[in-house]
Amino acid sequence: MIARGECGTTKTAPDPLLDWVHHGVRDQGTYGSLPEEPSSDREVFFRWMSEYTAYFAVNRGGCFALLDNKTGKVVAGAYCGPPRTVPFSKSFEEMGINIRKAGMAYGPTVLLNPRMKTLGIWMD
Repeated sequence: MIARGECGTTKTAPDPLLDWVHHGVRDQGTYGSLPEEPSSDREVFFRWMSEYTAYFAVNRGGCFALLDNKTGKVVAGAYCGPPRTVPFSKSFEEMGINIRKAGMAYGPTVLLNPRMKTLGIWMD
């Protein structure tokens, strides 16, 4: 669910920062919905990133789901690093474990993307 929300569709806007990491700046509508349905490459990128991020959140008690009381289905979700929890370790210990869990083969495609490095520096 989070991967679909972050990825965006022709009806919903993607996460603007990760959209930029994956695609770069779009000519128009950077903060709007996608001009076409997401490509399989885009879906894989956002699925991998969401899974990788989930491991960070789960390790800190920061993975949440909102359920519909009538159906019991998940209708929304969120990840976070709650205050006063262990900071993310870029050491091979945590980062390496999370990369392997999410899929070692695709990890470098996401994490070594030059725009991902720029985003990390900006967020830090």
